[in-house]
Amino acid sequence: MYATKLITDVYHLVLATRYHTLCGLRISRVPLGAKLPGNLQLVEEAPPKKTVCKHCERIRNHTD
Repeated sequence: MYATKLITDVYHLVLATRYHTLCGLRISRVPLGAKLPGNLQLVEEAPPKKTVCKHCERIRNHTD
């Protein structure tokens, strides 16, 4: 799973609990597209035109 905001060009990697990102941000329980562009929301696939959060990527690479 992934998380993103509608207003940014970055997406985050999500922990198995689906409440926080790998870098520690809290994910909103409001569904994507609910007219709350500032909330970090879950998405099924990595958004194609966005880049992965550098902190999530660094943490993932340290745990592999």
